[in-house]
Formats: sequence, C-alpha cells, structure tokens
Amino acid sequence: MLFVGNYTQDDSQGIDVYRFNGQSGKLTLVNTIPGVKNPSYIALSPDGGFLYAVEELTHRTDKEAGRISAFKISDLKRGKAQKLNTVSSAGEAPCYITFDAGGKNLLVANYLGGRVGMWPLKSDGRVSDSPLLFQAPAEKSASHMHSIRPLGGSGLLLAADLGRDALYVLSPDKAQRELKATALLKVPAGSGPRHFDFHDDGAFLYAGNEKGNTVSFFRRVGPAPAQYRYEGDFSTLPDGFGEKSWVGDIHVHPRLPYLYVSNRGHNSLARFKIEKDGRLRLEGVTDVGGDYPRNFVLDREGNFLLVAHQKSFSISLFRVDARDGSPHIVKTIKTAASPVCLKLFPINN
Repeated sequence: MLFVGNYTQDDSQGIDVYRFNGQSGKLTLVNTIPGVKNPSYIALSPDGGFLYAVEELTHRTDKEAGRISAFKISDLKRGKAQKLNTVSSAGEAPCYITFDAGGKNLLVANYLGGRVGMWPLKSDGRVSDSPLLFQAPAEKSASHMHSIRPLGGSGLLLAADLGRDALYVLSPDKAQRELKATALLKVPAGSGPRHFDFHDDGAFLYAGNEKGNTVSFFRRVGPAPAQYRYEGDFSTLPDGFGEKSWVGDIHVHPRLPYLYVSNRGHNSLARFKIEKDGRLRLEGVTDVGGDYPRNFVLDREGNFLLVAHQKSFSISLFRVDARDGSPHIVKTIKTAASPVCLKLFPINN
C-alpha cells in the first residue's frame, strides 16, 4: 500500500491511499482519508495499525498552529482509517514525522520556531500532549528544523536545522521533560541541511543540503554513535547547470551501495555510487518526469522508486536496475492533490 501525504486544497482531500503492485508497477487509488489539512509528512506504525501525520499549518497570531493527527487503520487493503486525536506540534509548519528506534514515540520537526520534539504514544495509538521538546538557541527565527530521526539504537536523536547549517545530536531527558543538545555537526555556511540518511550501520552519514545543492559527507570516527567528522561536499547537479534548484529528499538504497537525491528546479534524481570509504561518486542525473520532486521512496527490496511531484500534481514510478542502481521511468500518474510525501507498507496478496 502506498500512502501519500499532500498539500490539500479543500476538505475533501487528505491522505491518499493506493494499492501498489510490486511486480507490474500498477498503482490503483483505493481511498482518501479526509479530516487532515496539509498532511505534508506521514508515518506508518511498524505493524501497519496506525497512521500519523503532521498538519503543516501556520497562523499570523498563533506560533503553535501546527498539529499532529493520529489515525487507526481499520482496513489496510482498502486504505480505511479513523481519526483518534489531534495535538499541537508545539510550533508552526511541522514538516517531518517519524518514530524513535523503539517505536514508542513520535519525532516531529517544526520548520518555523526552531523546535523539535518527542511525543509519547498511548497504548491505544493516540498521541500524548506531553512532549519532550528541544528549542534552538536565541534568534530562533533563523532556525528551520526540517527533519529528526533516531541515531541508530543509541537512544540519541539527530535533527537537521536548515537555517543554522547544522545537525543537532539530542538526548532525551525525561526527568527534565526536554531534549538536550549533546553535540553539533556543522555543514558549510549557506548549505541548508534538510534531510539525511545513513549507510554501513551508521558508519557514514549523508546530509542533503537544500540551498547548497550538495550532499555533506560525515564519517563516524569514534566508538560513540554521535562521533562524526565532516569530510566534504558533493554536488547533486550536473556541471554547467546555473539555474535555481533546491535539494529535496535523500535516501540510500536498501541493498545496493547507491545514494539518491531529488533536485527541485532541475527536476531530477541524482544517483551516487557509495565508495568503500564512504565517499560519493556522481553516476548519473535522471529526469524525474514531473515538476518539483519533493519526497521519494524505495520499496523494501529496492526494485522500484516512486517520486512525488509537488507542482505538477503527479507521482512517477521508476524501476531500479539491480546491477548499477540506475532508475528507469515506467509511468507517471496524475493526482488530485499536491503530493509531497510517500510511504510504502507491504501487505500479503
């Protein structure tokens, strides 16, 4: 099943659910889950029983206008779900949501206000309204938190601050009810780290930089999970391209030593070979078949890659070559809303 988070235009829109045939590549729309505005990033529980979405909202007089909504999936194959509850995201324009390593808490990043947090989940799947929060230092208007993920199974978290050109290593402190910054990983000034991914069990860390159109490479240099050293940048665009573009999403192939990055503006997917030492070699830049490729997703085996196009209201499907990781377009389908986040969940036929 393919769950699609969208920027919505009316109350009839929400999270679209497709049945995806992993052999033929066929996509069939089966349902739209309403009652959620601008679900720009979504997350599915590991057992497929619950769906969570941020509602990317802002308001001139409400600095905590963003929301987090929880749904119980009643029929996975038909994409049916009922809303459980909605809580504040403790900021504006929440743009990322995922689970911690144990799957017991939600991690959410607010693009405005410099705040990320951890929301405990109740036994019935509802989201608690008592999060552990991290607030970026003074001049928070300069901070744009764009993603937050667990740092392996260490219990630590990593959060990308696009506005401050940094990734914060965060440690949950339940006694103090907060997330504490324990380390800071810097990228070159003006780069704007957006999303990131890991390779080789966390030995290598790659940050996709929205404004720099680059990938920053970090190598783990000590026994602690957060001991990373910055070792350089790699351009995501072909030589000679001088028009405006911004990095979108970044993912490592689940089986092959390849890294993919979406370019919004150039409207392409950059493919890097990951060398044995972790450094990157640009192998190709592929047209994505749509306008403004935001989020993309690889299936569990890495046979297919799907791309959400924010401005052309479409999703493109690519078949991935098992030899060199190169993506080859199969089809592009039109969507009613503006797709910006894709999540796959395997089911038995």
